[in-house]
Amino acid sequence: MGIKKRDRKLEQRIENLEKELARLRQEEETLREREERCRTLFDKGPDLIIVIDTQGTILDLNETFEKETGYSRDEFIGKNVFEANLLTKESLAKTLTYMESLLKGETWPIFEIEGISNNNRIIPFELRAVPIRKDGEIVAIEAILRNIAERKRAQEAFRKENEKFQLLVEKSPMAVSIIDKNGGYKYVNPRFTEILGYTLEDIPTGREWFLKAFPDEKLRKEAISVWVKDLEKYGKGEFRPRIFEVTCKDGSRKIVEFKSVTMDSGEQLVIYGDVTELKKAEWALAESEERYRSVFENTGTAMGIFEEDMTIAMANAELEKLSGYSKQELEGKMKWTEFVAEEDLERMKRYHAERREKGGKAPDEYEFTLVDKYGKRKTIFTKVAIIPGTGRNVSSLTDITARKKAEQALQASEEKYRTILENIEEGYFEVDLGGNLTFFNDSLCKISGYPPEELLGMNNREYTSPETAKKMYRVFNRVYRTGKPARILEYEIKRKDGSSCYLEMSTTLMKDSSGTPIGFRGIVRDITERKRAEQALRESEERYRQLVEHAPAGIYEVDFTTQKFVSVNDVMCEYTGYTKEEFLNLSPLDILPPESKRRFLERLSKIVAGEKVPEVVEYQIRGKGGREFWVMLNTRLTYENGIHKGATVVVYDITERRKAEEALRKSEERYRLLVENATDGIFITQKGRIRFPNPKTLEVLGYTAEELAKMWYVDLIHPEDRSGFMERLKKRRGSEKGPDTYTIRIINKAGEELWAQINSVPITWEGRAAALNFVRDITPQKRLEEQLMHAQKMEAIGTIASGVAHNFRNILAVISMKSQVIDMKYRDHAELRNIAEGINNYVERGVKLVEGLMQFCRKQARKEFQPLDLCSVIHETYQIISKSFDKMIDIGLSIPPSLPIMGDSAALSQVFMNLFSNARDAMPEGGRLQIDAEREGDYAVVSVSDTGHGMARSTLEKCFDPFFTTKDIDKGTGLGLSTAYGIVKEHGGEIKVTSKQGKGTTFRLLFPLYSSKELSEEKTPLRPVSGRGQQVLIVDDEIEICKVMKELLKEFGYRASYVTSGKEGIAAYKTSKPDLLLVDRSMPEMDGISFAREIMDLDPDAKIVIISGYDQDGPSGIDEQARHLIKGYLTKPVNVKELSGIMAKLLQ
Repeated sequence: MGIKKRDRKLEQRIENLEKELARLRQEEETLREREERCRTLFDKGPDLIIVIDTQGTILDLNETFEKETGYSRDEFIGKNVFEANLLTKESLAKTLTYMESLLKGETWPIFEIEGISNNNRIIPFELRAVPIRKDGEIVAIEAILRNIAERKRAQEAFRKENEKFQLLVEKSPMAVSIIDKNGGYKYVNPRFTEILGYTLEDIPTGREWFLKAFPDEKLRKEAISVWVKDLEKYGKGEFRPRIFEVTCKDGSRKIVEFKSVTMDSGEQLVIYGDVTELKKAEWALAESEERYRSVFENTGTAMGIFEEDMTIAMANAELEKLSGYSKQELEGKMKWTEFVAEEDLERMKRYHAERREKGGKAPDEYEFTLVDKYGKRKTIFTKVAIIPGTGRNVSSLTDITARKKAEQALQASEEKYRTILENIEEGYFEVDLGGNLTFFNDSLCKISGYPPEELLGMNNREYTSPETAKKMYRVFNRVYRTGKPARILEYEIKRKDGSSCYLEMSTTLMKDSSGTPIGFRGIVRDITERKRAEQALRESEERYRQLVEHAPAGIYEVDFTTQKFVSVNDVMCEYTGYTKEEFLNLSPLDILPPESKRRFLERLSKIVAGEKVPEVVEYQIRGKGGREFWVMLNTRLTYENGIHKGATVVVYDITERRKAEEALRKSEERYRLLVENATDGIFITQKGRIRFPNPKTLEVLGYTAEELAKMWYVDLIHPEDRSGFMERLKKRRGSEKGPDTYTIRIINKAGEELWAQINSVPITWEGRAAALNFVRDITPQKRLEEQLMHAQKMEAIGTIASGVAHNFRNILAVISMKSQVIDMKYRDHAELRNIAEGINNYVERGVKLVEGLMQFCRKQARKEFQPLDLCSVIHETYQIISKSFDKMIDIGLSIPPSLPIMGDSAALSQVFMNLFSNARDAMPEGGRLQIDAEREGDYAVVSVSDTGHGMARSTLEKCFDPFFTTKDIDKGTGLGLSTAYGIVKEHGGEIKVTSKQGKGTTFRLLFPLYSSKELSEEKTPLRPVSGRGQQVLIVDDEIEICKVMKELLKEFGYRASYVTSGKEGIAAYKTSKPDLLLVDRSMPEMDGISFAREIMDLDPDAKIVIISGYDQDGPSGIDEQARHLIKGYLTKPVNVKELSGIMAKLLQ
C-alpha cells in the first residue's frame, strides 16, 4: 500500500515537471519572438539609435543610423563616440556635459545637436537619452536621435512669413484687430488706438467694445444683431463689409466701415476705415447726376445706367432702338437680365457681382448676345464702369452682329487647315513622285532634327540606310500602282545630329484635278520612345524588385478585386506600426480615417469608371496605435485584359511638410487680406519706380498699375514739395536717420492736389534696397485742424476743472464735518444750530457745483437715476439765467407745479443751460425766450422757443453732430447740442427741433413720467447711531479732515485715532488692531485700494470703508478682484449720520 502511494506521488511529480518544462519552452519561444520584434523595431525605426557604455564606447547602432549618416555599423562598433567625428565641436561639448550629469543621477533633457555625415554634411538632430541599468547601476546609455531638418526649414519659413505679417500690421496706418473664437480681443494695432482711442485693456472682450462704441442701447442691439447674423451667413474667407457710426474713447463719433472675415483658425480679422468724408462725397455725387444726363442722352451710342439690383435706371434713345423697348417700358420696370441671351446670363451676372467686390476682376469690356423685344438675336460689344461712390454702373452697347458673322466665317475656314498642321504631334509630309519633300509641318522638323530650309527638297535616301530606302520605295510603288493607302510599321532614320529615330508611316497617293498622280502625302509617328520604353521596362523589372525591398519610402501593392494588400515593405510597416502579417490582413479602408476613406472611395469609383485621376494624391493614415499622419501616395495602376486589377503605391511621410505648409498658408492669407483690402494705399518703391500698388493706391492716384509702372515716383509729388522729398531720400541713402512718417502734397491723374500722409519703411526686396510705403489721403483732415485744436484746448480746461473739483470736495468735507460737530455739540443752542444748518445748505450747493464741474469735464460717474421734479430743475436753471442774461431778452416761464420723472438733476440742468444759452446767442439784438412745460399723456413735455435768426436746413440737419458749430472757433465747441442729445436719450426721452430762418427756433423735449406718489413720499430722515467705545483708525493725507473726523467720532461714542499716510496706517494697524478703518481713496505714495490690499494680507477679517474726494467711476471704478477688500464706500463731503449707520452695521 505504501509503495503504490509513493509511485503515484512520483508520477505526479514527473507530470508537473513535464508541464513546467513545456511552460519554460513556451516562454523561451515568446522571449525569442520578442527579441526578434525588438531588433526589428531597433533597426527599422524612423529614429537613429546608438548604444554606448559609460566611457562612450559604441556597443550597437541601428540601420537607420547607417542610412542617415552613410556610415556602416562595422566601422564604428567598439570605437569611442566622442572620438569618431560624429558631432560638431559645440555639440560634442554639450553632450559630454549632459552625459556627466546623467551618470551623477541627474535627468537628461531633450536638446538639439548637429551631427556630421560621412560626406561632411551637417544634420540637425533632436537628442534624448535613456540610461540602461543593471542592479540599480547605469551600465550603458541608449541615445535616440531624430532628424529635424524638415522641421527646422518649416520653422524658418514660418518665422519669415510671421515677420512679414508683423511688419505690415505694426507699421500699417490702417486700423486692424484680431478677435479670438470666444469673442476676446486678441490684438489691436497702434493705428486702431489712434483712430478709435481704445487700447486692448479698454476692450478685452466684444462686450466691452459694444458697450463703449455703441452707448445708445438701440444702436448697440442693432450692431450686435448684424454681427451675429453675418457670422451665420458668411463662411470662412468671405468678407463682411458693414458701416456704423461709433463712439470713440474721447466721446467723438465717426462713421466707420468695418470689414471682418473669419479665418481658417476661427479667429476674426477686422479692418476699420474712417469713411465720414466718403459719405459727404456721396451727397455731392447726387448733384452731379443732372450734369451728365444731357451728355448721356445725346451720345450716338446706346447707353444705360443700371442699379445694383440690375434694374434699368436710365436708358437713352439709342438703347430704345437697340432693344426695341420704349423708355417707359425700360426705366424702373425692366432689368437688363431680361434681354440677355440665356447662354450669357450667368456670366453677365457673375461680372456684375465681381465688379462690386473689393479687388473684383470683372472685365470692363466684353461681348454678349442680346435678344430684343421681337426675339431678334444681336451680338453686342459693351463697356461697363462703376459710377464712383455708388452701386450703379453705366454701360455703352454697340451692335457688332454683322462684323462677328464675317469674322466667324473667316475663322472657320482657317481653322480646318491650321488644326491639321499645328495641332497634331505626328509629322505631316507631301513629296513628289521622285520622293523629294515639297511640304511638311513643324512636327516633322522636330522629329528629323532638320530646319525647314534644309528639309525642303530632301529625298528619303538622304536620311535612311540603303535597305530602308528600298523598303520605302517598294511601299510607295505599291501605292502608285494600286492607288490604295499603305503603312510601314517600323523603320529607322538618321536625324541631323546623327542619332537614330524609329518611325511608323502611313501614306496615300496625291492627284491633280485631272486625276493624274503628282506625288504622295502621309503621316509619320515617332515611336522611338516606345521602343526604348519596351527595353527599359524589361530592364526595370529586376530593379523594381530590388527597389521595393530597399526603398527609403513605404511601398505596397493592393488588389482592387479583393480590397486587400498583397505586398508591403518594411518602411510601410514602420510608418503604420503593423507587422507585415498584420498589414497584409488589412484593407486600405482599415487604415484610413473617415474623410480620407471618403476621398479614397470617390477616387476608386472614378478609376473603375475609366476616368483619369492624378497619380499623386495625399491622404491621412491611421497607424496601429491610432496615430494619424499625412502621406503622399504615388500610384501606378496595373491592368489585366484591359481591366483595372490593382495598383502599386509608393508612400512618403509628409506630416512635417503639411504642418509647415499650413502655417505658411495662414500667414500668407493674413498678408493678402490686409494688403488687398487695406483702406490706405500700399506700394513698394525701388529705383524711383512704384511696384505692386494695391487697389487703394490706384484709387487715390487715379492711374492704372500699368501707367504707374512707366512713371517716376517723383513726378507724382507737388512741384513745391519735390526738393524736400529728394532731400529726404538723399539722407536715407546716406544712412542718416529721418522721420518714417511725413506729410506731402501729391498730384493725381485728374490734376487734383491732395495732401498725403506717407509712412515709409526701408526694406530689402529681391536683394536690393527698397521702401514699403503706406499712403493716406488726409486732405479732409487739414480742414478740421483748427477745430480740433480748439477742442483740445477745451479738453485741457476740462482737466483743470476736474482738479479744482477734487480739491474743492476736500475743502467742503472739512466745512461740512465742522458744521455737523456744531450741530451735535450745541443741540440746545438754536442760534448755533441755525448757523450750522445754513453752512450745510451752502455745502450742498457746493456739492452741486462740483457735480456740474464733473459733468463739464465728462468725468462724473453716471449715477443711478433718482425720482426728481422736472419743474424744480427748470425753475433752478431759470433763476440762474434770469440774473445773468442781457435785459434785452424777455424770458417767459410757464410750468405746472410738478412733473415727476426719473433722472439726474445735474445732467438735466446742463441740457437746459445749453438750450437757453444757444437761444441767447441767437438773439444778439434782443428778443423773447419762452420756456413751457406740461403733461401730455405719459410724458412730460418741455418746449424752449426763441425769436432769433433761426437755422438753415443744412444747419438743422447737422445741429446735433459732435463738433458742428456755426459760431467762431473761440466761441463754441460744437459739443453743446450733441451732449444735450446724449443726456436726453440716456433718460429715455426724445429731443426734436424746428426752425425757420428769420423766425426763430423751437426745441421740444419729451421725458417719461414717474409715479408722483412715490416721488412725494417722505424719506425717513437719517438718525445718528452711537458706538460703544470701538476703536477706529482714520487714514487721510488731509490733517484737517483727520482732526475733525476724530472729534465727530468721539461725539458718537467711538475711540478714534488718525495717521496721514498709508505706510503709517499699516504700522498703526499692526500695533493697535482697530475695529474699523476709514481710508481716503486718493493719497500720495500709497492710495486707498493699495492700502486695503496690504491690510487684508495682514488680517482677512479687517473692516475697511473707503472715503473718496473724487474719482471717475465711484465704487464701480474698482476692479472686481479689489472690490471685496472694502465693506463700504462714501463720497466727500461725508454725511456723518450716514457714516454712523454704516459703522454701526459693520460693528454689530
